[in-house]
Amino acid sequence: MEERNHLLQQIEEKKKALDELISEDQKEKREWLAYYEKEVFPYIRQYFQNVESKKVKKEYDVLILTVGSSIYPLILSIDAIRPKNVVFLCTDQYVDNVNRIAEISGLRPTQIKIANVDPVDPEPIYKKIKEISLEYKGKTMAVDFTGGTKSMSGGMAMAGGMVGADLVYISSKWNNLLRITMPGTERLELLSNPYLVFGDIEVKRVQKLWEQGEYFAASDLLDQLYEKLPEQYEYHVLSELAKAYSSWELFNMKGAYEHMEFVVNTGFPHLRRMGKTVFSEKEKEILKNQLEIIQTFTDKHEGKSIALKDLQDVRFIKNLLFIFYTLALKLKKQNRLDISSLYLYRVIEMIGQHRMATYGVATDQPDYSELRMDGETLMEKLNQLLKRLKIKQRPFKELPEQLALANTHLLLTVLDDPVAQAVHHGKLRNVSEARNYSILAHGFMNIDESKYKSLFEVAQTFLEKFLEVNQRRMEEAEHYQFIIPDYLKNA
Repeated sequence: MEERNHLLQQIEEKKKALDELISEDQKEKREWLAYYEKEVFPYIRQYFQNVESKKVKKEYDVLILTVGSSIYPLILSIDAIRPKNVVFLCTDQYVDNVNRIAEISGLRPTQIKIANVDPVDPEPIYKKIKEISLEYKGKTMAVDFTGGTKSMSGGMAMAGGMVGADLVYISSKWNNLLRITMPGTERLELLSNPYLVFGDIEVKRVQKLWEQGEYFAASDLLDQLYEKLPEQYEYHVLSELAKAYSSWELFNMKGAYEHMEFVVNTGFPHLRRMGKTVFSEKEKEILKNQLEIIQTFTDKHEGKSIALKDLQDVRFIKNLLFIFYTLALKLKKQNRLDISSLYLYRVIEMIGQHRMATYGVATDQPDYSELRMDGETLMEKLNQLLKRLKIKQRPFKELPEQLALANTHLLLTVLDDPVAQAVHHGKLRNVSEARNYSILAHGFMNIDESKYKSLFEVAQTFLEKFLEVNQRRMEEAEHYQFIIPDYLKNA
């Protein structure tokens, strides 16, 4: 353990100098690679020779590798496995890389063979591995599919599994800029089930889909994986969570509850019994809270409008507002400003409806008698407010049969409502008009960054005031944000 920690510490120290050299400039990229090979890679090799090699429990007569643009993972594989012979499968483009690998690894010419394969068609790989398996019949054989194209690595894994070879690969995080593994993240992986490789590859696709918010596509891919690898129960649990989030986004709260309830009440205990860590403890708490949040919607009756008693329910409204707000933030990150703005507008609108409900008035069918102010007085105060604010709107001759956003705010202002007073009516009217003229409402105008910023500020101000009045905290929004499970972060 002491030697392991010492080597990792040495690698970390060398990485600091590497980080300063990262650049898209070709000259600096060459300097980075030269420094990596001379100063960093020797420590990584030593780590593999002394630590990762202990994972290998047998001697191998032959190791078969596919060769691509990066030579270093293949050298590490040779260092850890220490085979008697090595067969390199490569295209014409990377033959020179074989010579470099052999030279750095200290392989003798009698230990190596080179076979030319097609980078796209895996059939030559199948044939070559079959030939090698016959040549080494009764001998120990390992197949490393780290290098080469996806077609080559996939063909290697399938063919290796068919001939009974042990499957290995070098896992690591990848630097797209330099086309090289990130120093210190390399590890030797030995696979017992040949189909696990496809699980690993596909899980990376799931990770990308999840990060992009494509939960339905992620669940579909996870279902396919679980069908092939039923022992990987985590795929099933993750699929259920993806379905919960997909339903949540569509406000199918009954569906979201069913899937989330499975994750929390069935998935968590079963994963614990299997000794599998998929979620951190903090993530588990968030998901349990999300189940409770979703449950508040399951007993609500679907209809054209929200019942007055539900609009008066602070907990219910808080849940609804945070859902709108966090979905808006998620869409903003995806640069989908038009749709994000609709959720922000809904935050503003819902707060207005809630505040009117606290006075006993429903905005879709307002009963003004609940306000303990006669209609004439109320109308007079509204018209005085229009005049004072210099709003270009015809004076009220009668009270509205329905209260749209602008009139809701005017009425709340007349009532000296503390939440309504947080935003000037003119500012609210500006963002309301921007939304009304947007392509997703009644016009053809796009929501640009400037208009979006104004709308966000109004929604944020109203939300913060709503929380203050009801003695709630903005930090609670964390429990409404969709998590990326630890399992996928580390994929």
